[in-house]
Amino acid sequence: MMGCFHVSPSPAAFSVAQQPAAVAGFRQVVGRRAHCLHSPSPPRLSLRLTETRRPRLAIRAHNPHYNSGENTRCFCGLADNAVTMASHVVDSASLNPTTPSEISRETVHRTLGVYVQIFVQTADDTFNNTVSKETITSFLGALRGVASVAHILLQAALEGLSQEHPKESLSEYAFNCDVKKIHRVYDRRMRELEDGIRNAPTEIHTCKILMPTICEGMEATESFVALMMARRKRTLEKIQSKVVE
Repeated sequence: MMGCFHVSPSPAAFSVAQQPAAVAGFRQVVGRRAHCLHSPSPPRLSLRLTETRRPRLAIRAHNPHYNSGENTRCFCGLADNAVTMASHVVDSASLNPTTPSEISRETVHRTLGVYVQIFVQTADDTFNNTVSKETITSFLGALRGVASVAHILLQAALEGLSQEHPKESLSEYAFNCDVKKIHRVYDRRMRELEDGIRNAPTEIHTCKILMPTICEGMEATESFVALMMARRKRTLEKIQSKVVE
């Protein structure tokens, strides 16, 4: 049976009644038209905020002698995967500079950078045995935030298509008619996972549900983000094909 790292009582309740804070300002820019649709593409951005810290995630995840806790190595691996997923969302935001939406790559980068810091800090807390309930709910909330950004980017691409090519956008909106429901189901499940951690009656119970909860949250988020990015790519390809014509 795997040993569990220590989980201390939460110093403060983590609110799940609100959407991740970093997304709030990000969402406000959706729907505005860019002043220049064909400006040169700026340099590709990458999530470098934790470049000096991220290698530790991979080392701790794959070196069995680095720490005796199997859960710790697993958690560090999940945190590393979460950083990679956030980087893929940044890449998606850079796919097509002609999208008529005023969401800048810098805004996406800055927003996701907040979540990357949470992923790395959570792994550090896990390794240092300073994990609290708030640590875990923050990690789950950051996953939800990455998913929200991916959802917003798809919405921006669809709006860009509708503004530039209204007729062609009809079929694309029909194709994506299930996205709102999928996002709602995903978001509800993630909040349930957060509630499960926050309301765990004892430290032992929290320890028991910790890894299954994190793994389920990670799997659900990776699936949702992959879907949003695939749908966004499809929409951007339609925009690009019309630009070429």
